[in-house]
Amino acid sequence: MKRSGECFAISIGMYADDEGNCVYSGDDGYYEFDILAAGSTPADTGDAKP
Repeated sequence: MKRSGECFAISIGMYADDEGNCVYSGDDGYYEFDILAAGSTPADTGDAKP
């Protein structure tokens, strides 16, 4: 099955610090991206770097 559309991914990180406290990562773990149909041409990617 081949599909295309808008997607997102969420990441959450947690770790124990030196005092044994549970700490969550402080960055934004939300990423938007598009899945393109085979053979399509992507739009302008802006400042994306390889």
